[in-house]
Amino acid sequence: MDNQTQTIGQVLTSRTGDRNLSQPVKTKCSCGKPLEETVLMGRRWTHERCSDCADKQRTQEALQALRQARKTKAARMRQSLSKVIPPLFAGAHLRSLSKAAKEALLSFDSKTGLVLFGPVGRGKSFALCALARHFILRHKKVVRVSYEMLCLQIRDTYKQGSRLTELDVIRPMIDCDCLIIEDLGSTTSIGRNESDFSNRTIFVLLDSRLEACRPTFISTNKSRKNLEASFDERIASRLGLFKWIGIGGEDKRK
Repeated sequence: MDNQTQTIGQVLTSRTGDRNLSQPVKTKCSCGKPLEETVLMGRRWTHERCSDCADKQRTQEALQALRQARKTKAARMRQSLSKVIPPLFAGAHLRSLSKAAKEALLSFDSKTGLVLFGPVGRGKSFALCALARHFILRHKKVVRVSYEMLCLQIRDTYKQGSRLTELDVIRPMIDCDCLIIEDLGSTTSIGRNESDFSNRTIFVLLDSRLEACRPTFISTNKSRKNLEASFDERIASRLGLFKWIGIGGEDKRK
């Protein structure tokens, strides 16, 4: 007999290679159904499982891959949220705000942004963190920084041996989709002018982002009049482009 008509025990193989001829030929699936055979290039291959079981396995593998992909996506989203939203405001959601507050926050000009102003403890940071969550869940790149911390980070670049420049510090804030600046104007008291350093820092940020039509979201304890008076006229003019929303009520920290 020729090679293609040898006995079944000599030519049946599994999908993983030649069978051990001392073992019996597997002709049934674990479910009891007969196994199919395939002839390829003169060799006969026995399937490891029936078509129904193979389909079930492929479905299970696809579902497992989908679940893993969802877990990975959720982990990345949690990481993105934790980078921007501090633990204190981990529960900040737009749904936690009143309908009027939510509508006011979302009515900002997408090319400029908005300014939240009001006394301390009125929920400005909570509202901006809720807005940050809203953007991050929509896959926007968000950077949040307090103005005083930003100034400290820039001043650190002046130290001998620093490998960072001023531009290194502010570049991520210029390029991100949404920038949140907390407590603008906190470096001076009411009635006092900001330093040249402070004016230059906020001017570069605002001017660069306005030219790129990227929105900026600001919180401040000062009124519009007092904040604009603290900075030079270039900044005051640009701040006038923003939507201003006042927040009142009682001090929530008390």
